[in-house]
Amino acid sequence: MKQIKFSHRYPKLHCQRFAELIAVKPIQITKETNARLLLYDTQYEDADGNIGFYPLRPGSYLRLIFDGDAGIPFTTIRKAYPPSKVEYYSKSVGDMFEIVITDGGEE
Repeated sequence: MKQIKFSHRYPKLHCQRFAELIAVKPIQITKETNARLLLYDTQYEDADGNIGFYPLRPGSYLRLIFDGDAGIPFTTIRKAYPPSKVEYYSKSVGDMFEIVITDGGEE
């Protein structure tokens, strides 16, 4: 099964363990990007229970839209580079992913 890795526990995941990728949308992160979207997508809790925010720098990204195993949808914003990553996620729509939390490691 494919995996989607998260560097921390994100409230948006609602402790779900598996999710189906239902859509892939390109998104540009700029200084005008809606702050509520960035708050939703980047807020995490570290292993000690501290709240933090994953940094998203301006640039081209993909917004991956998932339907979790508890029926709770969520999105995650990932870099749209290299081009093989864009192709991988685009071809993975409809596939199930295991949600893996690396607790501070790579996302």
